Amino acid sequence: GAPIQELHDFALRSAIDLTGSTVGYFASVTEDRTRLLFHCWLDASADGPHPVLLETEAALDGTGILGSSVQTKTPVVQNEVSGASPPISHLEIRRYLEVPVIDGGHVVAIAGVANRATPYTEVDVRQATLLFEGLWQFLQRERAEQALRMSEERYRAVVEAQSELIYRSLPDGTHVFAHEAFCRYYGVPRDQVVGHRFHPNIPTEELARHEAELKTAIEKLESEIEQLLKKRD
Repeated sequence: GAPIQELHDFALRSAIDLTGSTVGYFASVTEDRTRLLFHCWLDASADGPHPVLLETEAALDGTGILGSSVQTKTPVVQNEVSGASPPISHLEIRRYLEVPVIDGGHVVAIAGVANRATPYTEVDVRQATLLFEGLWQFLQRERAEQALRMSEERYRAVVEAQSELIYRSLPDGTHVFAHEAFCRYYGVPRDQVVGHRFHPNIPTEELARHEAELKTAIEKLESEIEQLLKKRD
């Protein structure tokens, strides 16, 4: 997927365009809800606008008009602002719209746009809310998928480091996984094992032991399943 910063920038530009604003920002709220972490700030009125202030942090009680929705958990609209200037920019704010992103009952992020030529309306509130709620949900999915990929990579690294011969197969004998040591031991590439019913040449003297171990493993699994079903009943 796209880098998270690119998603922040895209959503912010979209909010500025949708609401007809000239400046905007997106920030997450720290877990203790005392600070804002600004991921991007965009002044679209400048020549060749570019998002700035990546990962800039500020105390919530020192951000002035910014962050009002963290406590109220509701959008903030101020169409007559006099002389307000956020601590992360010297730009004067004249009109201001801020929407909170709520997850698990807490405000986890806020987004703000400002200085539209005409007053902000409920339509602007709904558009900005939907946009940044969608962004947050997408970011959460991206983070979950990234965490899963990292977990799978760690698991694979641990398995590959084992000297024992490890593989997984379906009831019909089709292998769905075989680690490197397994393939090296039997002298076959992994792509000829995974997805195939690979039957290694087991010496006759070891075949009986192999079948006994497999039978024991199956009986143990059947017993565990039976106990689990009894507990559920």
